[in-house]
Amino acid sequence: MNGNIIYTEPEKCTLCYNCIRVCPVHANKVYDDYVEPDSDLCIKCGQCILSCESQARRYRKDIDIFEDFKNKNEYLVAIIAPAYVGDLENTTPNQYAAALKKLGFNEVHEVAFGAELTTLEVLKEMEEKKPEYVIMSPCPSLINYLEKWQPDLLQYFSESYSPMLSTAAFVKKEKPNAKVVFISPCTAKKSEIEHESIKGLVDIVLTFEEINELFEKNNIKPSVLEEELFDGYQPNYATLFPVSGGLTKTAASYLKNKKIDDIMLEEDVLVIEGKERSIPFFKDFEKNIKAGKKDVTPKFIDILFCEGCIDGPATRKDIPLFEKRAKIIKYTKDRLVKNKFLTKDGKQVAQKTISLKDTKKIYEEMNLKRYFKAKPVNYKEPPESFIVKILEKTNRLNDERNCTACGYETCRERAKAVYNGLMPEDLCIIYIMEEAEELLDKIRKQRAKSNEMLESVSSILSEVSVVVDEVTEQAVSLNTKAEEITEISIKGKDVVSELEGKNNIIENNIGDITEKLNRLTDKTKQLVPILDMINKIANQTGLLALNASIEAARVGEAGKGFSVIAVEISELANTTKEYSNNINETINEMKEVVEMVNQGIGNMIEQIKDESSMVQNTTDQFEKINEKINILSEDIQKVSASAEEMNASVNEMETTIKKILKSSVEE
Repeated sequence: MNGNIIYTEPEKCTLCYNCIRVCPVHANKVYDDYVEPDSDLCIKCGQCILSCESQARRYRKDIDIFEDFKNKNEYLVAIIAPAYVGDLENTTPNQYAAALKKLGFNEVHEVAFGAELTTLEVLKEMEEKKPEYVIMSPCPSLINYLEKWQPDLLQYFSESYSPMLSTAAFVKKEKPNAKVVFISPCTAKKSEIEHESIKGLVDIVLTFEEINELFEKNNIKPSVLEEELFDGYQPNYATLFPVSGGLTKTAASYLKNKKIDDIMLEEDVLVIEGKERSIPFFKDFEKNIKAGKKDVTPKFIDILFCEGCIDGPATRKDIPLFEKRAKIIKYTKDRLVKNKFLTKDGKQVAQKTISLKDTKKIYEEMNLKRYFKAKPVNYKEPPESFIVKILEKTNRLNDERNCTACGYETCRERAKAVYNGLMPEDLCIIYIMEEAEELLDKIRKQRAKSNEMLESVSSILSEVSVVVDEVTEQAVSLNTKAEEITEISIKGKDVVSELEGKNNIIENNIGDITEKLNRLTDKTKQLVPILDMINKIANQTGLLALNASIEAARVGEAGKGFSVIAVEISELANTTKEYSNNINETINEMKEVVEMVNQGIGNMIEQIKDESSMVQNTTDQFEKINEKINILSEDIQKVSASAEEMNASVNEMETTIKKILKSSVEE
């Protein structure tokens, strides 16, 4: 529950400034996104609540306290403000009393009886003190106002209890432990019961609205209930208190046997009501007193803040005031005939009836005085230089519009609010509108430039669209070529693989040839010692043949046959030697050829190895080419997809720009 009697629910506030506009003391502080009542300045009149269409401004409800009383079985006494009669529809006052008892109240009293006691206290005060001026009002909003804003006038305010307090005092005198609940048309009554001079007499205040909520919650319909009498005493004329001049009319009923001029003359009496008149009256009243204008200043002021309590902030607003007033007067007349209280024709509404004389006796046994305490607000008048500064800041120095858009009646009043920290310096609606208009003008100019730029952008986008189409086509073409390159690369890789296989075969064949040449070389090397041996044998055979020839010649004829053999052997040895030399030369040549072939084969092997390495590198490169081509294909596909999206976006942007341009032209 919010501790303040009147507060704001920030999330609902629309910054309409109606609360400032209707507040008689401008007790509102403006924040960035809501307006909050300033509790120190506020007089709790509730006008801001009535003006708030978004229902952001609320008053504290005390239903939970009442229900806590019920749960604790407290003895509950309802005392009802006389204005309740004006709010009834298809329900009698005694049905209303029955509904309250059904709700849980042990007793139900009409505060109008307390108003009788209050009237007697006022008359006594006037008769005994004979004050120069008397301000009489049961209205806590006006008391709050005087204590805070014009405390010098408190000396003229009647010290009598309000009807609510008089009734509560009467109840507590009989039942000191009872919980007294005042049923009120007014939010300010919640502040009155907290005043230090009378705290504890009334335990809580529930408004008419809160009581209706409780009726609805508990499914109580007053209009269908049997009537029940009110507890306590039946009032007299004081049921007229909630209408204009009610106090004066009630006082007159007690003065009928006295000379009226002993107390007051008709021209000395002023009955005044309404926020548009009551607070301005106090200001003029104080001026007149200070100016010494006694002859034209009223002596007895019967004053209410609202248009009577029947117009309180917690009353029904769907019933016209004149209708409420008629109901109050009729209710009073129904119980009175020819100014004689409770004749047989009058209607009894309470359990006890009482004469004026006995009412005075009850009053004389009670102390119904209270006091007031000055609580001057810290609201300062700014120097003229500050007002000028604020007016200059909002361009109002030479143009005071006094438009009330900010909630204040004049630009100077707004400057005072700024000085007292209730409003930002630059919060002037006209100024904001002028600034906005200037900004709009800049926006219009900027829009014109923007339109030119948009047209240029639109043209560029058209060109971009063409380029994007070309990119899309090229991407498709590139993708096709990439696929062709991939296919060629695969074929190339196959050719290289085939070449690698052939190289391997050649390398293997060369290895075989090399092996055979090496064996041939080995075999040739084996022939060399044999040939050497043959040469030696040939040489020895030639020597033997020579010796044989010599011996044959010595023998003569007998040795001729042997000589022929010797010649043949010598020729054979020479031939053998010649062949052996030829073979040896051939072998040497063969060795050279084999060495050359080996060297050639070695070179071929190195070349084949190099080619194999190159083939492997080529294979690797083809694989890398394939990988890159695959990546390139994916990128091309992405580019193609992006190009298509770009094309769609460009078309959409072109359409949007055309709409913007069309809209700008239409505006």
